[in-house]
Amino acid sequence: MLGTVGYMSPEQVRGQVVDHRSDIFSLGAILYEMLSGERAFKGDTAAETMTAILREDPPDLTTTATGANASIPPALDQIVRHCLQKEPQQRFQSASDLAFNLEALSTATATSGGTSALRALAGVAASSPIPGMSRRMFFALAGTVGAIAVGIGGFLLGHGFKAGRAPLPHYKQITYQEGTVASARFSPDGQTIFCAAKFGNRFELYSGRVDSLGLRPLGIEADEILSVSTDGGILFLESSHVLTGWNSVGTLASAPMGGGAPRTVLKDVQSADWSHDAGKIAVARFIADKRLYRLEYPIGKVLYETTGYLDHVRFSPDGKTLAFLDHPLFGDDRGF
Repeated sequence: MLGTVGYMSPEQVRGQVVDHRSDIFSLGAILYEMLSGERAFKGDTAAETMTAILREDPPDLTTTATGANASIPPALDQIVRHCLQKEPQQRFQSASDLAFNLEALSTATATSGGTSALRALAGVAASSPIPGMSRRMFFALAGTVGAIAVGIGGFLLGHGFKAGRAPLPHYKQITYQEGTVASARFSPDGQTIFCAAKFGNRFELYSGRVDSLGLRPLGIEADEILSVSTDGGILFLESSHVLTGWNSVGTLASAPMGGGAPRTVLKDVQSADWSHDAGKIAVARFIADKRLYRLEYPIGKVLYETTGYLDHVRFSPDGKTLAFLDHPLFGDDRGF
């Protein structure tokens, strides 16, 4: 068993074979300490520290950080916590995955606390080294992390994000029927709502307006609505069935906004979204003969695949970026 107590991964503590995901755990422990000023795992003896690594989770950064880091963005806390998962398969699976999530922070609206926390992360890089690490090793690693933090903070400021909390969303009740609304989407004008709901014996597509009560049935069976295009098309799932756990797929179909005969697009689909110009579709689909999921855009061109499963595919407003959730465990709803 080799490693510095307090920064070892659970598999290191057990003396098992390790890979790059063990390094991701150790980086998570260092990030946690840089942000909170406290070790993620500690005890009075080496044995107690190793026991904590195996059995305990560190307190939330949002409650332990003090001083300049007193307002840690929840998203940053989640990234660090994802690095510190006990099981290797539940952590980030590569450094590029971790980098992607750090980069994603730069596209979120910054709160005043979030911005100061990112700056503080860079500032700590110039402080004293963590015990057990040489000064040269510390500055090499902390300098890199600090540069990432400065880059995120600079991006936020350079793109005009203002400090302060986003306004609270406003909610308005549209329906009063007894039943189940499974999913809903706005039309491009933001005034019409489409949803898949069950107010009787089956799930159907309905439409409604934000300025009036009630929904109008479109006469189309649908288990889930996925996307409404800029030119008036609706993507939805029908004939859905559960594969395992939270993981289900169905037949992707489309129909015009005003109702009409649906058109079958593709089978074994989990999620989908129209492209910005409504000309193409991005899908997360299950490949049954290979027992894996693929993200495809356009349909047939593989962008990503996993032995877990994918869902909630969405285009960014400018149509240049795709977001999705990746669940490493096939039947588990936890993902990133």
